[in-house]
Amino acid sequence: MTRASRLFALFTVVALLVSACQPIVAPEPSAAPEQGFVSALEEARTGKYAGATVTMQGPWPAGWEPFGISSWPPEILGPFEEQTGIKVDYSWWEDELNEELQMALEQGTGPDIVEFTNPYPMVHLALRGKVIDITTLLPMDYVRTRYEGPWLDYAMLPGPDGELFLAGLYTQIFVNSVVFYPLPAFEEAGYTVPETWDELKALVEQMVADGNTPWCIQNGSWGDGTRGFLSTIQLSDIMLRTVTPEEYDQWLRGELKFDSPQVRRALDIYADTWLQPGYHYGAPEELATFEQGDLTAVFQATPPGCYMMAEPIYYWSFGDLQGEYGEDFGFFNLPPIDPTYGRPVQVEGHFLTVYHDRPEVRALVEYYLTGDPVRTWIANYEGTPMDHTYLPHPERDEGIHQTTVDQVMMDMLYGEETLGYNSCDFVPSAVCLEFQEFMVAFLDGTADLDTMLPQVDAAWPTN
Repeated sequence: MTRASRLFALFTVVALLVSACQPIVAPEPSAAPEQGFVSALEEARTGKYAGATVTMQGPWPAGWEPFGISSWPPEILGPFEEQTGIKVDYSWWEDELNEELQMALEQGTGPDIVEFTNPYPMVHLALRGKVIDITTLLPMDYVRTRYEGPWLDYAMLPGPDGELFLAGLYTQIFVNSVVFYPLPAFEEAGYTVPETWDELKALVEQMVADGNTPWCIQNGSWGDGTRGFLSTIQLSDIMLRTVTPEEYDQWLRGELKFDSPQVRRALDIYADTWLQPGYHYGAPEELATFEQGDLTAVFQATPPGCYMMAEPIYYWSFGDLQGEYGEDFGFFNLPPIDPTYGRPVQVEGHFLTVYHDRPEVRALVEYYLTGDPVRTWIANYEGTPMDHTYLPHPERDEGIHQTTVDQVMMDMLYGEETLGYNSCDFVPSAVCLEFQEFMVAFLDGTADLDTMLPQVDAAWPTN
């Protein structure tokens, strides 16, 4: 279960992302040239495929209405159905790693389209040739007109022959490398937002000298029964700031090992930044027991029990933070460590994959390529805690995003020099789980690096 699953689970309990880091250069056009391209979406809008059905699974339950604003999927996909007469039979996958869905996709009996909350649940399906190459449905030169370069690069996965292919399309993107802080107390103490890693270290040391606790770390379960997810994001942030873009990409693809000098250096920086005595709330053995939301009250207490929380931006979407951005809390992008690599920002996104090729399926894929489903989402949730979704398209929809926090987030997302994908949401699921288990042990001080780092590397699939 990943971010969307965690998000839904938490809402039901409480009643409810340009860049120099281009890991793989997207291939030259492998389908027909655009001048010979026949748009299935335009054909569908003439009624040619009216009455056809496309089956789809995704991260939101049908009829889900957080905050009473939207109904998914009718309000999101309804315009497509109205324009084309094609019915979208949408259902929730509940857990994108569930055995039934994975087996159905493996056997070719699954839905036509699946939207995952990241690419990793279908890495093994790509290796087995079970995922359709998007460039066999749409010419790459056309797709290029709709996507920022890195979002095509991060959609490239290896097929059975080891060659990379366009395995899907990102539909919506998010920022991970965010540090929240309780704004009034932060300013009253005389603290300022750090612009460099040295300034961050100095700030942490000043907080400790003042008798304050710098960090809250919620490395426990995020609603899915596993621990260690948050710390994988933090280590990814350090890697993104200490290795070249090429090395970071090699790490995501298993070519740069976890048992490597680069990762060990990142772990040293992690420990020096978060894990020293007095740097964090709670004892070391407790860090993996604080689940998502457990320390929000500590963070927002008067006085705060901690002054910073490194969390993905969608942490705000869980509804735990009280008050308003810019008044009760603020956030900043985790500062750069090595200026050689610019000002990195870590990202992730939802990933649309295709398993059957029919005209009506192509039409729906094209509809997602326009960005209209996500524009509807953005318009519906503007100004709410769910308003942290951005488009990977060139126009970026500045006109839709009107709030102050949106402008700050868009400056962060589109203005930084280096972009990197969240490692644990890109690598195969078995690798992510081993990575999380290692980070739990690393935070509580029981990790044997010489044993556990090779175990993470050994989890990579061989075929």
